[in-house]
Amino acid sequence: EYIGRVADSPAVIESGALGTLLAFTGALDAASAAKIEPGLLAGVAKHPAPWIIDLRGVTFVCSTTMGMLVRVATVHAQTNHSTVLLVGGGAVEQAIRAARLDSLFRLAHSLELARDAARLPPLDGGGRR
Repeated sequence: EYIGRVADSPAVIESGALGTLLAFTGALDAASAAKIEPGLLAGVAKHPAPWIIDLRGVTFVCSTTMGMLVRVATVHAQTNHSTVLLVGGGAVEQAIRAARLDSLFRLAHSLELARDAARLPPLDGGGRR
């Protein structure tokens, strides 16, 4: 089911039996994060299921965006569902790993692997379930 866009951001949301897929494109700077975060937090309540956040089309993430992702994942984990980041390598994945967000999120390089990872319990911040 196509749900729509998050605010006026470059995000598309689809929700189905396997969970919710959010696909972002372009640069996710501080201004984008401020627009996106309220919708994402509201979406956690509306769609309590595993989430896959597709960052393969993202060209830039800033620390504000990474903080937003952490807040969304923290709220989402309280529903006992995982948030998986679908990454394609490159600078965005390097930034996520450098910020040690791989201790909060499972990272996947394909949609199939992301769906498998989304079925697992949330990580506890130390990379463990």
